[in-house]
This record gives sequence, C-alpha cells and structure tokens, in this order.
Amino acid sequence: MDKVLTGESLPTFNDLAAALLWTAAVVRDEHRELAPQNDDGLFYQTEDADYYMLYKPDIEWLQSKKANLHEERAKRIHDTGKKAVVFAADKYMSQRFLTDLDISFCQLPYELFIKA
Repeated sequence: MDKVLTGESLPTFNDLAAALLWTAAVVRDEHRELAPQNDDGLFYQTEDADYYMLYKPDIEWLQSKKANLHEERAKRIHDTGKKAVVFAADKYMSQRFLTDLDISFCQLPYELFIKA
C-alpha cells in the first residue's frame, strides 16, 4: 500500500478495471483482457451499460486534468445511446448533469492519485 500511496507501484489498467467492474456490476470475466477500447476509456460492455475508466498507471497523469471527466467527453459517451458507468479521478460537472445524460460517475480511489 505504501508504494501505491507514493505512486511507485500503481495497478495496471486491466487489474484496476477488473476490480472496479466486480465492485460496480459484480462481473468477473477472468479470461478477458480489459483495456481501453477508445479514447474515452471504454473497457467493457453489457446489454444494459457501457463501462469507462480514465486511468493510466502514472501518478502525474492521474493528477492532471486528463484524468477527469469533462463535459465534451460526457456528451460523447451519452451519444452512444447507452447507459454508462464512468470511473475517473474527478469530474467537471454536477451529478445532475450526468444523470440527465444517463451516466453514473464513480470516483477512482483517492489512494491512487493523492500523494501522502
């Protein structure tokens, strides 16, 4: 945990995506490689929802604006026509705005991007 807190050892995209997918949707697919499928971080799809994660195992990137959900990206995700779950370090709009777009925002664990 100390290495995670200092940014020395962050989980891979696949490992973090698998853990968050299990937590959010109780989906476990151990044979699937979870990786971003587009620039918006899409990594998993079901009939009911798409799952996105804005993440790179890089502490500086995680602390940058690139790791946050912004309005332009939220609108692109909404334009797919499916309910979406988005994991990111932070967001630049209200949950009400996201709810209107059928997006559920889930914050990445602080331990990944806040230095102790």
